[in-house]
Amino acid sequence: LKLIVTVGIVTVAIISVYSFLSIQAQRNELISQAEGYANKLSETIRNSTHLSMLENRTDETHTIINTISKDPGIQEIRIFNKEGSIIFSSQKEYIGQMVDKNAEACYGCHTANEPLERLPMEDRMRVYESPQDSARILGIINPIYNEQSCWEADCHVHPAEQKVLGVLDVKLSLTEVDAQIASSEFRSIVFAVIAIALLSLIIGIFVR
Repeated sequence: LKLIVTVGIVTVAIISVYSFLSIQAQRNELISQAEGYANKLSETIRNSTHLSMLENRTDETHTIINTISKDPGIQEIRIFNKEGSIIFSSQKEYIGQMVDKNAEACYGCHTANEPLERLPMEDRMRVYESPQDSARILGIINPIYNEQSCWEADCHVHPAEQKVLGVLDVKLSLTEVDAQIASSEFRSIVFAVIAIALLSLIIGIFVR
């Protein structure tokens, strides 16, 4: 009995630790894939709207943003200036509103009232729950930097010393990713329970 109990406890501990680490690895991998997709999408949007914003063609910029935002996995796309005023958004009712710097997780990466500097990818990401429901949102901010073509443009001249003109903010729904994580966790738990039960039965029969 002591041998069976000891071996059983060790077996349960080993399988439980393995299952926990496996679940964590799968979860991190799925989130990492979502972050990679979000980063590529953000770069695509910034490159697609670069010329229209450079030439101050606001209607074309709105059209590009609205077209891309029709993807079911995209929650919202918006562009706001360094003061925090939303100048473009896939949800028109938010255009012209000010971003709450204290409430927005995207402003946690820099000190208040200081310009955004070049940020690594991990500092531009945030995951939070939607205030409307329990679904999680993956947000990525992509600073729009002042380039030579910007400060030399005739339509809207920016001073050369200004580093950041605005921020592109893309929000993606993690509903599908969370469903995959939940399914992976369920499979891992079922495997762990079955493995523990079978090993315990085999060890018990063998020792007896």
